[in-house]
Amino acid sequence: MKLHQSLHPPRSGAADVGMFFTVYAKSDNVWLTPAWLEGREVIAVFENRADPKPGYFMRLEWRAGQISFIRDYRYINYIADDAEFVL
Repeated sequence: MKLHQSLHPPRSGAADVGMFFTVYAKSDNVWLTPAWLEGREVIAVFENRADPKPGYFMRLEWRAGQISFIRDYRYINYIADDAEFVL
């Protein structure tokens, strides 16, 4: 499994990528939920549960039924401004 996030070095392996998600797990305000964006499965990230739409997303790639790659768009959140998500 690999993770790419702008402004950070790439991560790989279940342990290193898993550490990335512990940061989100420690935040009470951030909410991650599966969604669809332009026919692709993504993780929609709400920085406040009261927000009507996600602030940004993480694109997922799958191989053999498992997530093989994650691209985190946290630092280029303008991509989600006009995006139409299906939660």
